Amino acid sequence: RIRKAVEAREPIVVYGDYDVDGVTATALLMRTLERLGAEASFFIPNRFSDGYGLHLDCIRELKETLNPGLLISVDCGVRSLAEVAVSAELGLDWVITDHHALGAELPAACAVVHPHLDGYANPFLAGVGVAFKVAQALLGAAPHPTGADAAFLDGMLKLVAIGTVADVMPLVGENALLVRRGLDSLGQRNGPGLAALLRAAKKEGAIGAQDIAFGLAPRLNAVGRMGGAEDAVRMLLTKDAGEAERLMARVESLNLERRAIQQEVAERLPAPSAAAFDLVLDAAAHKGVIGIVAGHRMRASGRPAGVCTVIDGVAHCSLRAPEGYDLGELLVLAQPFILGGGGHRAAA
Repeated sequence: RIRKAVEAREPIVVYGDYDVDGVTATALLMRTLERLGAEASFFIPNRFSDGYGLHLDCIRELKETLNPGLLISVDCGVRSLAEVAVSAELGLDWVITDHHALGAELPAACAVVHPHLDGYANPFLAGVGVAFKVAQALLGAAPHPTGADAAFLDGMLKLVAIGTVADVMPLVGENALLVRRGLDSLGQRNGPGLAALLRAAKKEGAIGAQDIAFGLAPRLNAVGRMGGAEDAVRMLLTKDAGEAERLMARVESLNLERRAIQQEVAERLPAPSAAAFDLVLDAAAHKGVIGIVAGHRMRASGRPAGVCTVIDGVAHCSLRAPEGYDLGELLVLAQPFILGGGGHRAAA
């Protein structure tokens, strides 16, 4: 379906997510479609006005403004049955690529690409890892890339490494290989956007997973946490050094703002108790930072943690869990008591 859209010059929209995994997956698929000569653009929902995943209002607006023949989701969409069904009525096709917990049914898309389907050997692929698999298939690079495609895909592994580490996916098996090769590639020559990001994080030479987790990822994450994440994707995609620097200055400014707000929220909350699940609520907490604060509390206590804020009378909670827990399973148990939710083992 994607090849048909490329050949027919059908407009394609990559529908992403505002966290690092979603941003890197969006950039990776955009780069791949560009390489194939596709007429492609991207859309990232706003954390505050849209929330996570596929939204009918956003889909209808994309139909009005871009009139795509095909939409490709990255890092979202596997539970969006109603949204995909309504899209079909609007004449829009979907290819869903995701890694979040599966529901009882799959959406009626042209295809659903997910590491928990068909007994795939690596169930721990991040959203960007799934997007990389689509890129491999589109370039005819499975099992092995040839010629210039080999160098291109090696470059894309930089994005796979950043998104996989940022999304706290287990670095075992295939993930360990993808991240290792991506880190090796990051230590070499980079495009303007990644080069600006590495300079801002004061990371030069050999890059490790910790450099991503505590240097690169928080900066990319800050854009989506404080508003729209489009600038993070634009920075990763730009081939202009001047534009990369301008976008990086904005990213760094948002990151400093995020850190100040995060510190303020963390200081207001009580210390983790001895409870099996550390769940706290601060009605005034900024929605964009509660996930990071939950992560800090989880690491401090060694137990699952959740931090909640209140918006229009509804509690919005961000959860983090250490190895050995599965937040996806816990959310299934909680379904009778919550309005909605989703995620994976480590974050939800």
